Amino acid sequence: MKNSELKERIPILLLHAVCAVLVMGLAVFVRSQSSSFLKEENELNEALTDESGLPYLTDMDSYYHVRLVNNYLSRGMFGDTVKEDGTVWDLHSFSPEGRNAEYQPGIIWTTALVHRLTGISADILEYKLMAFLSAFAALAAYIIVARLTGVFGGLTAGIAVGCGPQFAIRTCYGRFDTDVFIIVLEVCLILFMLEALRAKTRGKKILLIALFAFSAVLYSLCWMPRYAILFTGLTIGGGMLYVLFEFCIRRKTAERKEKGFGPVKQEGMILAGLAGTVLVSQLLLFGVDLISGIFSALSFTNEAAKGSEAYPNLFVSVSELGKTQFFPKDLSRVLSGYIPEESPSAVNGAGGLLVVLISFVSLGFLLKLAWPKKDPKKRIPEEAICLFRWKRVL
Repeated sequence: MKNSELKERIPILLLHAVCAVLVMGLAVFVRSQSSSFLKEENELNEALTDESGLPYLTDMDSYYHVRLVNNYLSRGMFGDTVKEDGTVWDLHSFSPEGRNAEYQPGIIWTTALVHRLTGISADILEYKLMAFLSAFAALAAYIIVARLTGVFGGLTAGIAVGCGPQFAIRTCYGRFDTDVFIIVLEVCLILFMLEALRAKTRGKKILLIALFAFSAVLYSLCWMPRYAILFTGLTIGGGMLYVLFEFCIRRKTAERKEKGFGPVKQEGMILAGLAGTVLVSQLLLFGVDLISGIFSALSFTNEAAKGSEAYPNLFVSVSELGKTQFFPKDLSRVLSGYIPEESPSAVNGAGGLLVVLISFVSLGFLLKLAWPKKDPKKRIPEEAICLFRWKRVL
């Protein structure tokens, strides 16, 4: 790169850096407001804080993860003891018999790593860490859309993802749960897939395919593997829809079949490489049982919700274990983005009916813009055929 070009790009890169810090900072700020009551000295403050002065965590899942972290830092394992057959055993769950302490290690490993690198108290990390990790979802969303549309589109995407009501509530101060990884790693999968499709050199393509597979492995280590691999597959499926649409565009615009369809075939091979790399890495990590787990996830059933292992069945009161409804129970709240004390329906979880409708209308508008109008008197350049054309802004 020439010095003149570098001087021109420095201000642009600085602008993107400022905007990226802005969306990340805003994401953390929104989540930090759950502890605003600490600014006042009153009875509420005393009732909601522990002996160390930190507010209590929001749910029992958070305290379960706290216990796993404490066990890992003090004993080097998740459970309380080791049985004679070598199984790490949890003596607190399903007391007195206990249960296997096997668990997705991502949240515990991440907390322990940050604790050892920074020296920050585990109590403070358990209260605040998820809010800071969620900012990476805002960063990834900013990068994806800024590459497509520029600064303002990136800001909009970063704020929308980072400050989404359902995501913010589940990753705010006081929530120490695995919800953060579902969004952060999913957005990373989308980023690496799009970058792999647009990469120019073979080396970059291979690197991005490896990063995609690595993110999928992290996804399975941070959340339930069968759902993580299912959502990874759905991400690749979205890439296939993109390539199919681009194929339709090229079919209308390409003057020569081999020139028009060549890039589409190449992108199809990249998607096949993504799928193959993910499948091999997941099978090596979890074995062939992962396949049956994916089909189980497709059925959208949960053994815990059936209460097959516990009596009385206390799990039926956990709304998250129930099947997701498309609309809320009260249709008058179909425009709401959040309904207290109710597991969000598909529409409300996305932000309400108005947001869903705007999303579909916007998608149709983007597809219309991407579909080129062929002028027989004017040759359409090759670069205009692509649906998503990276701008040289990042």
